[in-house]
Amino acid sequence: MIFLFLILFILLIVWARRYIGERPKASTSNGAIIMAGGILINGAMKKMPVLAHLLSHCLALALLPVIGWLAIEYGRDARDGSFVQRHLSNPVSSFGTGTWIAALSVTAVSLKSTWPGLKPAAELLLSLSVVLLIPFILLVIRNYVCLFKEPERRKNLNGTLLLGCVAVQSVVISAAALLKEPALHGVFIWMIILGGLLYLLGFASILSSLIKQKKIDLQNGWTNTNVIVHGAVSITGLAAVSAPIKDPDLAATFWLLATVLILIVEGIELARAGVRVHAKGWSKGLFSYHPSQWSRNFTLGMYIAFTIKAPLTSSFLSGSTVSVVQHQIIGIGKYVVLILFVIELFLGLKHLMLLGGRKMVEVG
Repeated sequence: MIFLFLILFILLIVWARRYIGERPKASTSNGAIIMAGGILINGAMKKMPVLAHLLSHCLALALLPVIGWLAIEYGRDARDGSFVQRHLSNPVSSFGTGTWIAALSVTAVSLKSTWPGLKPAAELLLSLSVVLLIPFILLVIRNYVCLFKEPERRKNLNGTLLLGCVAVQSVVISAAALLKEPALHGVFIWMIILGGLLYLLGFASILSSLIKQKKIDLQNGWTNTNVIVHGAVSITGLAAVSAPIKDPDLAATFWLLATVLILIVEGIELARAGVRVHAKGWSKGLFSYHPSQWSRNFTLGMYIAFTIKAPLTSSFLSGSTVSVVQHQIIGIGKYVVLILFVIELFLGLKHLMLLGGRKMVEVG
């Protein structure tokens, strides 16, 4: 129950601040909050049966008021005429709308697994994610056209571009979990391929941008969203396993790639944390809140969820110590994901409670 009460308390603060001079507004990528909660339920928490029994049902329900809050906030933006400027005009940050699709998809899976009686609600969320996916793909195409036409926009690109891949694969995972229609197998394969192509295009763009920088400024030039570099590979692998594409070797290949990337990217993240702590101290350097930090919770949670489901012992890795490695990663990783989620919740709560003096702020 603690997660439900904490999230409802945060929403109460958001509501109350409207009447004491501030107006919190949701940023484009706020769907990542829901993504992080959903993947905790469907991944790490499944390996903590006592905690899952106590909290997973409440946490799944707690995702719904967050979706409601985001819907209201984006509706307000549409009403006051700021929706396009805030969420769609920028060809980089507008990739963040992909979190809306992934949030709906992961919530649908969470409801299906924790509240079977709410399957109609889960199917409704899946339907909404499919409806949003079509204009989102058109938005992604427009964004890349803008980026290729305007070279100055290709400076300092980050992992936000990979949300195109994440959105597509999240729909595959959700549809495979809820519909279980063999006739859709071919559709899932083409969607996974589409997501893979979007990943390659986004990764190439990000890599090109980093190479042109020559020297990366870890404090200001490397962003939290770059963790999606490995998270998008994990969700692609999970989509392939969920579809299901019955090819253990393919799953193992995705897992190895995700593992290599997570070591590289999170290694850079640790170095960046050291630089930030040295420059700003522990409080501002490491324990300050930013909406993009939820991407880390989601990507690490996705890696654990993929590791749980990946049939590694049936793949070309079966002759190695992969079973022990897989067990250790899950055993340690599930607690890391949980702890990071709780920390981020409290940082978000602290952020809301300490706001002051501004008339409008972006939250979560």
